[in-house]
Amino acid sequence: MNRNLDLVYSVHRFIKLGDDGADSSKLKVPFICQFMPLRWSYEAMLISQAKLNPLTRAQDMLEARIQQIVETQGDLSEKDRHTLDLTKQALAVVSGLQASHREDVPKNLKRVRDKAAAGDLTQAVLDQAAREKRGTSAEELFVNRKVLDLVTKAEMEREDYRRTSSPNVFFGTSKHYFGTEFRTVWINGIVMLFFLGLIITALEVSLRRQLTKV
Repeated sequence: MNRNLDLVYSVHRFIKLGDDGADSSKLKVPFICQFMPLRWSYEAMLISQAKLNPLTRAQDMLEARIQQIVETQGDLSEKDRHTLDLTKQALAVVSGLQASHREDVPKNLKRVRDKAAAGDLTQAVLDQAAREKRGTSAEELFVNRKVLDLVTKAEMEREDYRRTSSPNVFFGTSKHYFGTEFRTVWINGIVMLFFLGLIITALEVSLRRQLTKV
């Protein structure tokens, strides 16, 4: 999306003689593009593919579990250290999960994820999931590398420590509105529902006028 479509941006850039400023982001969406439904649906589709696929969700859940244990106040008990070790192993296992039969990949992934979430993870479960070292990998099934690169680039832009504030960038996983952080997928869904309602309302008004003329 061409940022020069944004009148405010173009005027500001002209006044600054081409200097975008330290807080400017090349991934910001031009204002006029906010009124295009495809802009919202495309963003939702790519973020869902990158962050809501089974592999990434399992990895995020395990990373959150590790962080939760590490941030526990005081010294870790022997049980907590054992759980932490198993969770770290589980993260490594799901990241490199492979199976000779591709239908076994989601089954093994779900088993490890569910056991970790329920607190019933054991070494035997991990050994069973990691027993195969060749075949179809979970990354091949669930991860689109180009899509992931787009979202990763947006997250790096959004979390750049050199900026005074976090910009709302295209493909960013969260956005700030009115001082509150929202998940981008939820925002995308709400906006698309609004556009759908607007289209249905316009269609109803048009049909009523046509019927009135008849």
